[in-house]
Amino acid sequence: METNRNAAKITGLLLLLHFAIGVVINLFILGPLTFTDDNLASISGNAQQLIIAVLLYLISGVMYVSIAIILLPIFKPVNQRLALMFFGFSLISFTIITLDSLGILTLLSISKEYAKGNAVDTNYLKTLGTVFSAVRMWAHLLVILIGCVSLFLFYYLFYRSKRIPGIISVSGLLSVLLMLTAVLIDIFGQGLYMFLFLPAGLVQIAAAVWLMIKGFNKPSVE
Repeated sequence: METNRNAAKITGLLLLLHFAIGVVINLFILGPLTFTDDNLASISGNAQQLIIAVLLYLISGVMYVSIAIILLPIFKPVNQRLALMFFGFSLISFTIITLDSLGILTLLSISKEYAKGNAVDTNYLKTLGTVFSAVRMWAHLLVILIGCVSLFLFYYLFYRSKRIPGIISVSGLLSVLLMLTAVLIDIFGQGLYMFLFLPAGLVQIAAAVWLMIKGFNKPSVE
């Protein structure tokens, strides 16, 4: 019993930190620096800030894998295959985050060369910057897309096990569908509707707070 209570608290804390890190680095650091027309100039002037953001990005990926590991024995009695899929998607997400981070650091290297102002290399570096910015954008969208699948399994398995209130699980499932809609709209070139991400964030906070305060409900599946 004590072990489950501690596992719930740790899961809730990791969920909250994962959410907070995601908001800070994507909305206030990585997004503004990498998703701009003149990103090479902005990146070169904020190198330390970018490196810290990348480290936090990787840490958030480790946190999500840790959540999947903690929840594996909780979810296995419900559906072992889906529980393993949830764990697998967390690993896939971390792999893509790692590749995305390498792309961001490559952009940093390109931006430092660009900042030197060598007229001969300027156009070449701009082209490289455009290519790696596009790679970064698609990697970011892929992380979100994989995250949608993973979060859907997360809330579905919680719904089946009834380890958290049903209203949180169902709200989570619906919020993930909204988030998926936002990503697909952006993939097809219609822009990213950030307000569609808000419900998912609110539900994640609710789930995290519940787990930290109340812990897991008694299992409905033995």
